Amino acid sequence: MLLRVLFLAFAVALLGETLLHAAAALAIAAFHRQGTMAAQATFANAAQLAQSAIANALASGATPPATMPSPAPTCATSDGNACLMMSSVTLTSATPAPSPCPSAGCDAYLQGNDAIGEGRIAVTIDAVITNAAGETIATRGGTVLFRTLRVAPYAIPVGALDATLDDLGSAGDEGGIVPAGSGAGTLIDVVYKNASSGATMPANVWTGLAPSAPLMRSWTP
Repeated sequence: MLLRVLFLAFAVALLGETLLHAAAALAIAAFHRQGTMAAQATFANAAQLAQSAIANALASGATPPATMPSPAPTCATSDGNACLMMSSVTLTSATPAPSPCPSAGCDAYLQGNDAIGEGRIAVTIDAVITNAAGETIATRGGTVLFRTLRVAPYAIPVGALDATLDDLGSAGDEGGIVPAGSGAGTLIDVVYKNASSGATMPANVWTGLAPSAPLMRSWTP
């Protein structure tokens, strides 16, 4: 009888310890999941910040900023009393240098007419989420390519060279693609129109754009 009681007590203690370990594991997993979601949100917000900075500069007649805004670290999640996670982000920009198109032709074309001045800006975003002790919980990094124009909307996401396009909500258009088959293409077509006669004439100044694959880098989960 005593042996049975001891065995039962041991089994209950073992079960209780197992449940405690399981609860702790679930809490840790949930915490890291929150960190991942915070990193995704920080990445997306940073991409919007970069787009606004580029658009505002072009709208005012200035050149796209060589230095992107650097937001101060902010609290990503809290329990109502204290901050549990901090988010920080760095943004760096670069203008992709033109390179020779492959022998099969260019993948896309920029509109070089002075009224449009289409270009490309690549913005690299690195988002980091840390806990209260400053330890890294999650990161999200990638490069977003923007189509720049001298007319509204001034800056359009072409896509993210990061395997997580969902972070941006939309991958943007594939700018400068020639119409093919039933596809309308995404070229910017410039036409001059005579105000008196209504006659029109093309005013396109095309510049071939080589694939942007060299800009791609591995992304972090």
